[in-house]
Amino acid sequence: MNELILVISLLVVIVLMTAIIVFILVFQRKERKDLYDRIMSNSLKEYRKSPESAPTAHEKAIMKWRHIDGGDGD
Repeated sequence: MNELILVISLLVVIVLMTAIIVFILVFQRKERKDLYDRIMSNSLKEYRKSPESAPTAHEKAIMKWRHIDGGDGD
């Protein structure tokens, strides 16, 4: 009977340790991908900006000042 309890408890420990290792691997892979994307981006602004986000008010003012997209520059 004691051997059965020992085997079951060891199996439980093995399953828990395996789950912890899988969780760590998934988390570290996500962090590595994020770090790689950050390193490969030209600037921090490019890294943080989502592709579908609209220009900010400051960017719109700069575009208008530089006569981009039909701005009058006033």
